[in-house]
Amino acid sequence: MLAAFGRPYFLLAFYKLFWIIFTYLGSYFFVKKLIIFVETMPQDTLAVKSTEGYLYALGLFLTSVASSVCIQQVMAECTRIGVQVRCNFAEIKLSN
Repeated sequence: MLAAFGRPYFLLAFYKLFWIIFTYLGSYFFVKKLIIFVETMPQDTLAVKSTEGYLYALGLFLTSVASSVCIQQVMAECTRIGVQVRCNFAEIKLSN
């Protein structure tokens, strides 16, 4: 069984690792940077440094999208592997 399903689980580990990284970047890093940016921004220089805020917002958006894609891949692969395992068990049961 390990030889049959080891590689897909190994790939799932990378998806899960990237999901953790993107979730951390989006949830903690970019949100913290956006809050600090908004709190420390003087009103008279709003137009000058607004590109920094837009970049933080873009980073938050991109990490959210990447995180969603990674976790969706994990769920889809787990479902696919689960169906394969059930089919293998059914074949073993029928052959006995």
